[in-house]
Amino acid sequence: MSALVFLHEQVPSTELGEIGPIDRADEPKRPPTVLSPEEVRHLFDAMSAGPNRLVAHLL
Repeated sequence: MSALVFLHEQVPSTELGEIGPIDRADEPKRPPTVLSPEEVRHLFDAMSAGPNRLVAHLL
């Protein structure tokens, strides 16, 4: 929806016409879980050395 509004505002020669009903995204059921820095350290310490640990550290 935002992309269509942006397009209509930035390209005046473009006509949107009838869009029809638009379904909005559902609201998340629960807030996302965020780990504290200490929890992340414990998670890294529990991982064995190898490519998975390296990827986790890079992320």
